[in-house]
Amino acid sequence: MGFAAYLLIVGLTRAMVSEPVAADLPGQAVLRHAGQPVALWGTALGSISLLVGLLVGNPFLVCVGLAAHGLSLGEFSKFAATAFGRPTLAIGQEGLRLALFLAGFAVPAVRQDPVLLFVVWSAGAVLAGYVFTAIQGIYFLPRLRRDIVPAPVAMSYGADHLLGAGTTQLSTFGLGAWAAPGANAAIRGSGTMLGPVTTFVVSGRSLVIPYLSRGRKEQQGLKPAVHLIAAMALLALPLLVLINFIPDPWGRMLLGETWPLTAMVLPVLSAEALISLTSTVAFAGHRSMGAHRRTLLIRLVMSPVRLGLIVGGGILWGPFGAAWGTLIASALTFAVWWTSYVQLARRGA
Repeated sequence: MGFAAYLLIVGLTRAMVSEPVAADLPGQAVLRHAGQPVALWGTALGSISLLVGLLVGNPFLVCVGLAAHGLSLGEFSKFAATAFGRPTLAIGQEGLRLALFLAGFAVPAVRQDPVLLFVVWSAGAVLAGYVFTAIQGIYFLPRLRRDIVPAPVAMSYGADHLLGAGTTQLSTFGLGAWAAPGANAAIRGSGTMLGPVTTFVVSGRSLVIPYLSRGRKEQQGLKPAVHLIAAMALLALPLLVLINFIPDPWGRMLLGETWPLTAMVLPVLSAEALISLTSTVAFAGHRSMGAHRRTLLIRLVMSPVRLGLIVGGGILWGPFGAAWGTLIASALTFAVWWTSYVQLARRGA
């Protein structure tokens, strides 16, 4: 639960501040001041985690709540360094974070206590984040900066992120509660196997948004988006092929008893992963154009459709139904995002 809260907080601050700022291609002064709304929203969300953790007696949520300011700034520091041409700083931050964690992990008492282990991990992330936030001159103190990201825009992007994350969680819950027992196991197993591709999609957004923004300002039309799709496909396809040809003994070693079910639906969900990868470009294109209302509207319409197709498919036809439901949902999402993005691009031409 603690790690889920961490992912939610850093995901929200990225959606509410980091990505809209990256879309505007700011100078260094604006980029440094953008740390203030990141710190504000991170602290506010951390306060909720802290309060909930105290009420339910969950030390992991308490830890995330106390560390949220530093965790959010650390993620913004990495995002800013990666998106604006200083990737060595992001690598250095991750290296320091790992070194601090390993130093704490060397203590026997830490290895034997999950709470202490999580505290050490969080503390390492916070300390590394503060160091590299300071190196980049990013401001630490929380402050609402309407001149950087207006509050309605931030809230709109935050709602969009919650809808996306919430749909994923509700799909998992729905499959577990109502579908055949193997459906949820197959989908989750495939998610584990396709994790490298998912990581590639998420981490690549920090580069995609400013790249599309530069193309828009240079009036290149849809060429940057086409180039991105080609590059992503060339990088992802070999990885997807390798994943689908993993020998059975390796699959059983990684997933245990769920491997046979996962292996059956893996080709379908690999195709879905490729479609989702290309949809990310159109989604990032909306971010680059500041189309927050349109983004939220699409999410409001498509989230129930996606949820119904995945859970309904799992209930009616088990693992295959859930997999094909996921693929059909992603294909529909692809069509909607790209149709909308092409319309926006033509208007701006």
